[in-house]
Amino acid sequence: MQAILENPEHGRGGYTNARKSPYALAATVAVHAIVIGAILLMPGQKYILKPEFIFPTKNIPEAELPPPPEPEITQPEVQPSAPDRIVETATFPDTPVIKLAEIPVDIIPYNPPKPIDPLPAPVIVQARPDPRYMDDFQPDYPAAMLRQDVEGYAKVRVQISARGRVDSVELVDATDTAFWEATRRQALKYWRFKPAMRDGVAVPSAQVMTVRFRLDSFH
Repeated sequence: MQAILENPEHGRGGYTNARKSPYALAATVAVHAIVIGAILLMPGQKYILKPEFIFPTKNIPEAELPPPPEPEITQPEVQPSAPDRIVETATFPDTPVIKLAEIPVDIIPYNPPKPIDPLPAPVIVQARPDPRYMDDFQPDYPAAMLRQDVEGYAKVRVQISARGRVDSVELVDATDTAFWEATRRQALKYWRFKPAMRDGVAVPSAQVMTVRFRLDSFH
């Protein structure tokens, strides 16, 4: 048996703290230097940039521009027209010819309609004083006019209802306001009329009345 001596400074796999040889280091550096030098001495690849081609241009004034070409006008082709086709029909010489004059026609005489009679004009009867109230038509003589011995009249327009009563009184003319006031009061209170009639139906109407004041009728 061979005894193995162990040194605490050595491992089992070899010498861990062994010094490297200076010759080996120098050889390594020399190899690297040779490689770098070879790379530097290699010829570089050249890239040549070709310049872009420039087309020469020239500005032409607008007046010198040629006119635009005229559009070509093409005539439509004329298609030959086909001749009218003539169709021959069979003739029948034995067919009788009927004349219009030989066909009997019933002529109906035209009777114009009778003219429509115009509507008759409406029958209108004007209003008139009711004879039963004639004594109430004359108003009292105004006292002031009676003392002054003044005569006069009052002309009024009265609106008469369909019942014959006076609805309103309007002054038309008067010699004095005293005569007008006496007539207005008398008409609204006492006057009665036969109403106006239209085709037999009583309708409202208007009537102009004149009342005269005379002194001889009061003496």
